[in-house]
Amino acid sequence: MLIADRAKNSSLIALAYVLLVVGGIAVHFLLSGDVTALRYSIGLAGTWLVIIVGLLVSIGLWRHYRWAWWLGLVAAIVHVFFTLFWMAGNLLLPSHFALSVYAALALQLAFLWSLASRATYLECSR
Repeated sequence: MLIADRAKNSSLIALAYVLLVVGGIAVHFLLSGDVTALRYSIGLAGTWLVIIVGLLVSIGLWRHYRWAWWLGLVAAIVHVFFTLFWMAGNLLLPSHFALSVYAALALQLAFLWSLASRATYLECSR
């Protein structure tokens, strides 16, 4: 466990997920030099939704807000569902999933696991 405070652990996992999303966009641009892909990624509403909700949840959990716990729980469940749905739909493709897909799923599941504990819920009492 990183910190004895479970809500702050969940906050750090949410922040790590936001950094994975932003870092993935940056690394893709740096490796390919494709400005069109960068503009496309930055222009997606889903990208901004993940970044904004992730930062809100991270800040809210760090400060022990109950609304951040609920928002994080709903966002994590939806995100895990869509990631697994996307992976199931792409199983028949000849290529394998990138390491970043597995890292994103691992962070999502770790966040959901740490958030789902009763201790985390009780810590978020503001």
